[in-house]
Amino acid sequence: MKKTNKNLASIIGITDLARPHHQQIGNYIEHFENDNLKYEVILTDNGAITISVELAQDFAVNPTNINEPRIIQVANSYRKIK
Repeated sequence: MKKTNKNLASIIGITDLARPHHQQIGNYIEHFENDNLKYEVILTDNGAITISVELAQDFAVNPTNINEPRIIQVANSYRKIK
């Protein structure tokens, strides 16, 4: 995985939208791009979520067009790390 700042505003925006669906989702710290066209997002409180590159790009184009199931999928990707 490679640390990146690509789609930073989208990653933070999607993280904020996912938080109400999973109360353990903390705040954004940094994100990494993996080989599967996904971003691994490191959060406060030793957590992480996964956001697809496609979702981040869609959010950048039109954030109001992101449907709830896509946000719930991100929230459900939450996991504890460390």
